[in-house]
Amino acid sequence: MLKYMFLAVFAAATLAHLVFTWRKDIKGRRWTKPLLIISLLAYYLCVSAAPSKLLVAALICSWIGDILLMWPGDLWLTLGGAFFIGAHVFLMVRFALMTAFSDHPWLLIAPIACAFVVFSWLTYRKIKEKISLFLKIVMFMY
Repeated sequence: MLKYMFLAVFAAATLAHLVFTWRKDIKGRRWTKPLLIISLLAYYLCVSAAPSKLLVAALICSWIGDILLMWPGDLWLTLGGAFFIGAHVFLMVRFALMTAFSDHPWLLIAPIACAFVVFSWLTYRKIKEKISLFLKIVMFMY
């Protein structure tokens, strides 16, 4: 029963957050944003017989990152980004532990990875004049 409550909170918060985003309602988004990942985590903990500690850590890092990004400024952006990097590391380790790498079509994966690098570079070129040197360094590291 508890799992359905957390799933309902997640669904309601997601719908409300999307509506607030569409309406550009910053105050409403500040109320719903913290509920998104934490309710997803609670649901996962309720339905999983053996929750992955790596996935739990990734969701917690993502939740903290989301909350930190709610405040303006380079400090909060950097701290939020650091928690998202932590989440990515936990997710990559979890994925690597679940994956038999010899079974993957590297001829397909390699061009997709190259396209990701190209699009990242193009995005950086588009915004580099609008951000500080500090954020350029942090963004490169990310």
